[in-house]
Amino acid sequence: MDKTAHKMELILPESGYKNGHRKTSDILREIAIGRNETFTIGSLSEKLGDRGFGLILLILAIPNAIPLPIPAASAITGLPLFFLAAQLCLGREKIWLPSFIAKREIKMAMLQKFVHIALPFLLRLEKISRPRIDTLTTPKFERVAGIIIVFLAFLIALPIPFGNFPLGIAITILALAITEQDGILMIIGWISTIVALCFLYALVNGYAWMVWKMISNFIQT
Repeated sequence: MDKTAHKMELILPESGYKNGHRKTSDILREIAIGRNETFTIGSLSEKLGDRGFGLILLILAIPNAIPLPIPAASAITGLPLFFLAAQLCLGREKIWLPSFIAKREIKMAMLQKFVHIALPFLLRLEKISRPRIDTLTTPKFERVAGIIIVFLAFLIALPIPFGNFPLGIAITILALAITEQDGILMIIGWISTIVALCFLYALVNGYAWMVWKMISNFIQT
């Protein structure tokens, strides 16, 4: 077992089950301490079973929710996020993956790093997360979450410096709400989406203003 996996094991001891529903952090921990150097999205989907949608969306959202510059994070995760969320919109119960996505490999070391950084945030959410308000976690509302994630995944794919972080946070919360069947987290995910879009709007306007000032100064000189 490598050092990163060992650190993760220390951070997250086995916490068992909560009200008969397995915690997301336990499942992520088991995946991230795997011995393989790489894993494919297809093999991950098979391992997760009926919780595949929420958990794979969560795993793909984590790199974008980390406030650190991670090279090519949006390029690696953007298309799978979009594709999975689109299926959620259509009400599919099981994930279908074309071969070029199913065979896409992700380095285990990269996943371990992402999960290691994200675990404190995830553990804090799990302290207040549990299956509740099931009227907001029905397939109909999961479709709504899918529509939101499709839109956010499209924005994540755009080359906007520092724009991924708030969008990734919103997707992470929505994905966790789906996984944990938590209606309160679903509401928080909707609010986080609004905040993320407002932040992105302000960020784009700020960049536009900076470009305009540079052009104006160039013209004046």
